[in-house]
Amino acid sequence: MEPTVTASQEQSSRRQFLELLLVSSAGLYLEMLVIRWLAAEIRLFSYFKNFSLIGAFLGLSLGFAMARRPGELWKRFHILILAYVVGVVIVGRQTGFGALVVPESGEYIWRTAALPPLIATAVFGLLLLLFFSLTVALFVPLGQLTGRLMIGLPPLPAYMVNLLGSLAGIAIFAGVAFLNLEPWHWYAGGLVPLLWFVRRERRSLAVAVISLAVLLVLLAASNGSTVWSPYYRIDIAPFEIASPSTGQQQAVGYDLSVNKISHMFAINLAPDYIAANPEIAERLRTLATVYDLPYLLTDPGSVLIVGAGMGNDVAAARRHGVPQIDAVEIDPLILSLGRQLHPERPYQSEEVRVVVDDARAYFERSEARYDLIVFGVLDSQTLLSGMSSVRLDNYVYTVESLEQARDHLTENGVIALTFDAEAWWVKQRLAETLERVFQAPPVQLAITGTPWTVYLSGGGLLRDPVAVCREVGTCEVEDPLHVEPIPLATDDWPYLYLRERSFPTPYAIALGVVLLIAWIATRKTFGSAKAVSPQFFLLGAGFLLIEFRIITELALLFGSTWLVNAIAVAAVLAMVLLANVVVSRLRQVDFRLLYLLLLATIALGYLLPVRALLTLPILPRVAAAWLVMGMPVFFSSAIFSALLRRASGVPEALSSNLLGSVAGGMLEYGSLAFGIKSLYLMGAALYLGSWIAGAWHARRAA
Repeated sequence: MEPTVTASQEQSSRRQFLELLLVSSAGLYLEMLVIRWLAAEIRLFSYFKNFSLIGAFLGLSLGFAMARRPGELWKRFHILILAYVVGVVIVGRQTGFGALVVPESGEYIWRTAALPPLIATAVFGLLLLLFFSLTVALFVPLGQLTGRLMIGLPPLPAYMVNLLGSLAGIAIFAGVAFLNLEPWHWYAGGLVPLLWFVRRERRSLAVAVISLAVLLVLLAASNGSTVWSPYYRIDIAPFEIASPSTGQQQAVGYDLSVNKISHMFAINLAPDYIAANPEIAERLRTLATVYDLPYLLTDPGSVLIVGAGMGNDVAAARRHGVPQIDAVEIDPLILSLGRQLHPERPYQSEEVRVVVDDARAYFERSEARYDLIVFGVLDSQTLLSGMSSVRLDNYVYTVESLEQARDHLTENGVIALTFDAEAWWVKQRLAETLERVFQAPPVQLAITGTPWTVYLSGGGLLRDPVAVCREVGTCEVEDPLHVEPIPLATDDWPYLYLRERSFPTPYAIALGVVLLIAWIATRKTFGSAKAVSPQFFLLGAGFLLIEFRIITELALLFGSTWLVNAIAVAAVLAMVLLANVVVSRLRQVDFRLLYLLLLATIALGYLLPVRALLTLPILPRVAAAWLVMGMPVFFSSAIFSALLRRASGVPEALSSNLLGSVAGGMLEYGSLAFGIKSLYLMGAALYLGSWIAGAWHARRAA
């Protein structure tokens, strides 16, 4: 006779599911919030953003492992996050807009401090240790609360609710990004719902409300005039030039900083303005040369500008009377600021058509051809995603990207690529990439007194570059560098700023810090390594590698925009949810078949080049991407769900799985040396290890 479920038990179970949905949504939302906000406040984490993700995973793993232990850590969560925010704001103010402290390595990062190696390494390691530890601690209470709410619930329905909550968290944070809200709005949206869990204890509720109020006031007061786009923290300041004779500063436009580093400017370079300001005319003419050179050497009827930014390149095209100008910019808020602030008002012209998109996506979707394609001075200063070591703009400078751009040129069209190439290997790599694409060395022009280099490739140069530089007096023709062999950036290895395929020193230090903290915390929390399930651990590690690969491939197929990134993460969770639903309807699961299908679909993804999908129309491309990239997620998730259904403890299984994700996040850096496709091989090896571990455990149990 089956036990009778009373109405009160049913109501309690329903409330437990709803609370699980709430905390799962808040957990994923806060994870995305912390990753983004920390990167914006402390510039170090703009380049090491996925260490915040790894910290969140480790914290959640430890929290799940503590689900059955006495104590309710979440009752102190609001005061813990207040301490975290105070620490970030203080350190962010101290580091400010200054140079970044990073040990010397084979990676180029703008504006790094020239410190002795030992001091740079110590400061870098301490900063990383401090904020990685704080991030871990921040997510332990959320993991404990989520795990405790899963206890007593059927495993698969509980996991399904957890996934639904995570999807809701992604959707809410995507809305926050779309609306350009300030951080105090972000934190209010994530923390107010968590007050529900301390509602019954007057003292805990009072502490949480006061902590939340102080946190929101602090964030609102410290924000100042900063604005937030879907990608960046943006600060605007006057762009000033000092008079050589008097030293007096004169504002000529605006300087735009992203994540606390100068990124671009909007200045008046019109000839009449330069003539009216003789004291600073020489400096203005030098700056004008950066943007005017392509038009002094060509006479285009149509121009495409990618990375249009606040409008300097667009203004140059307008000054030279180009009748058709298409301007592509990925960040809608930067574009809006350019419309409002640029002194020459280039975006107000009827000849200018603006497209908010990623450059690669535009190359793929457009069929237009141009006499001139201008690559603006790009450097994203941030990573593509919290799960990636690829920078937002890396895919713009690969061989494949420049081949796509070449295919959009008219018969005698020209590509003009301007870059702040302070590292010699970046300068050489760009020249050799253009040489590979056009089968001829580019014309390479150095702008006098600046680190900027203008590269010109294609058959439509109408004037002699040497004569033009002699005429303007602010540039010179250079011979391309050939210092030593340098690997070219490709879609599989898009690391423009790495000197060679290697594992740079900062990453080795960072991973050492992570391993140390993970090892200490795991021993303290789990008691022994035997408490970690090898099968769930290896499934988590393999899954994160495959997820990263999917996000980067979708960026290539559909663009590197924030929306594509959010949809990619949501699509992965939706596929996991679908696998959970399918498994819940099956009485028995053939693990051998699932593992074989998983390995087969990983092999398909490895062997099938992404560029093969780029030739498909948009709807077939979406379907093909879903099949090729989604199937490994589906089969690995089906294995996970089937194992979870028969697991003795859901929190413990999820804890091992999240701990595996920490390992997968560290293994992701292998792509710096071996390329992104190698992650498929690593993932396959981890899944194979999971299969072997599961078979070994089954034999022991029998």
